[in-house]
Amino acid sequence: MADPYFYLSEIADSLWDLYQNADGKESDQARSMYDTLENVYLEPFRRRKIQADTEQYAKLTANLQADIASINADIERINKIADDVQKVAQYAAVFDQITAIAAKLLI
Repeated sequence: MADPYFYLSEIADSLWDLYQNADGKESDQARSMYDTLENVYLEPFRRRKIQADTEQYAKLTANLQADIASINADIERINKIADDVQKVAQYAAVFDQITAIAAKLLI
């Protein structure tokens, strides 16, 4: 399927070149046709495209925020596990000290 925007843009470029390289009435007609093509056809298409891109960007941003929230929850869970492991290591160190003291008392 042909892209009408591409072809209209090519025509607009050609009209602009004609406007710049011609004189008098021919230049005025090329400028008038260029302005019509830009304002009536190309500019509304660009606006719709930008609006669609903006909506898509908003959806992607919302998905990204949800992913970030999920990752943050995982990080908090991992940090809690790390804290628990550190507490167990501290309890094990205290238990080792108590066992060492008890062993000395039994000697």
